[in-house]
Amino acid sequence: MGEDLSQASGRGVEIELGGKKRMLSPLTMGDLADFQAHIRSERLRAVRLSLDGLSADVQQSTLVALAREPVDSVDMDREMSTPAGARYLVWSSLRKADKSLTLEIVGNMVTNTDVDRLIPLVQSISGVGEENPTKAE
Repeated sequence: MGEDLSQASGRGVEIELGGKKRMLSPLTMGDLADFQAHIRSERLRAVRLSLDGLSADVQQSTLVALAREPVDSVDMDREMSTPAGARYLVWSSLRKADKSLTLEIVGNMVTNTDVDRLIPLVQSISGVGEENPTKAE
């Protein structure tokens, strides 16, 4: 709390998390593309689970149609506000400085209070926010 972000855009910022000093790094277009792919993958996984018992043709056509649906900036913004999306973005930012961090480790380390602090930090240092919408379509 109380991090000075006046010069932080495009640079990392050191934070305290899980009892350790850690570095949040800016997200790149590649990170946002990975987030977009992650959202698509999670959608497909969830729908695949709901298709059990239907014919193979119905399952295939449903999954193909869903795979063709774009994941746009509105979807990404919406996902950023979910626990799963926030966990993914914080992990994407932290893993640049600490390759040993997994998505699961970050999910178990970050609390709801941390998310309220970290997501705005990640957005700020990455140049992503309401005044500069994400365009990773």
